[in-house]
This record gives sequence, C-alpha cells and structure tokens, in this order.
Amino acid sequence: MSGIKGTLRIRDGRASDAEDIARMIEELVTCEQTGAKLAFTVDQLLAALNSGCLRAVVAEDDAGVLGFVSYTYDFAIWSGGEILRVDDVYVRARARRAGVGRMMMRRIAELASGTAGAVRWEIEPKNQDAQRFYASLGVELRDKVVARWSPGAMQSVLQRG
Repeated sequence: MSGIKGTLRIRDGRASDAEDIARMIEELVTCEQTGAKLAFTVDQLLAALNSGCLRAVVAEDDAGVLGFVSYTYDFAIWSGGEILRVDDVYVRARARRAGVGRMMMRRIAELASGTAGAVRWEIEPKNQDAQRFYASLGVELRDKVVARWSPGAMQSVLQRG
C-alpha cells in the first residue's frame, strides 16, 4: 500500500485521533532511531488533546490517518508574544513525498500567522531529509544546543541543597 488513497484532507486534530497519533509517535521513534523511550500513555495524550494544552494537525485520506504535527502555544519573552512550538512532525512511509508534510506545515503557518509571532521546533541533527524539507519551506535552520533537565538530575540538585 503506497501513495494517497482517494482525497487528502488536512484538518485540526481531535481527541478521537489520540490512538492514531500515539501509534505514529511510536513509528517516529523507530524511524529516528534515537533510542528514546516513550513515557506517555494514550490516556495522557487524550487528556492533553481534550484540555487544549496539546494540539495537532492531522492528514488523512480515504484509507486513514497519514501524518500529524503536534504543537503548543507558548509565550516568547524575547518577542513579547505567543510562539507556536512544534513538537513532532510525522508522515507515514506510504505518503512521503506526496505533499502531505508540506500541506500540514501550511496549516501550521495559517495557525501561527493568526496568533503567533513565529514557529519553532527542534530537528535531530542526523535527520538530513527533514532538514532539506524544512529548508525548502524557507525555514531558517540554526545551530543551537538543546538543554533538557531530567527529573533525576533535578532531584540530585535539590537533595544537595
């Protein structure tokens, strides 16, 4: 099974998409081969989508869900306004290179242009295909060190006083 089946639709994600998005996040982890361990449950994803703290854009065709972009809105202190932060972008293998990612990112641009000053996200350094794709959209790719403070490391600091 490859390619788009029937009509391609790009829409805002719904809570009913939680299971499909969860499966695609698992596919993404496998695809990126980062060794990352997933620590979320479908119920947590469902609650986040229901509450609006996590949002999504979903691509689907007549055969089902093809991809998603998950995102949040944050306050960006340097620009003094909202920023749309993309968490994950994923297109299933059968729909890659068919314009699905471009259409989902177009929807992100529509959402951000109405509310946010900019859109930000991280890309794995070894994901050259993603970097080429984003560059084709006019995205500025910057080198930046990403800091992540794990619960264990924070607890260590707190215990030391």
